[in-house]
Amino acid sequence: MFEKLMIRVAEVSDLESIEQLAFSAQFGMTSLPRDRVLLKRKIALSKKSFETNVLTPGDERYLFVMEDTD
Repeated sequence: MFEKLMIRVAEVSDLESIEQLAFSAQFGMTSLPRDRVLLKRKIALSKKSFETNVLTPGDERYLFVMEDTD
């Protein structure tokens, strides 16, 4: 049933699906804002955080998605 699930870094191409999740979940079920611009910023910050060589933790934020590869 869940044999083909993969956790990976969120990409801009995931924006529509993430937005659907944010709007379909009840309040308090996710930390996702119901705002497309803010969601896009979250994805961009996550990508930037992964590209940064972090020596001391700071303002990095990481956003992952679970993908069904079937």
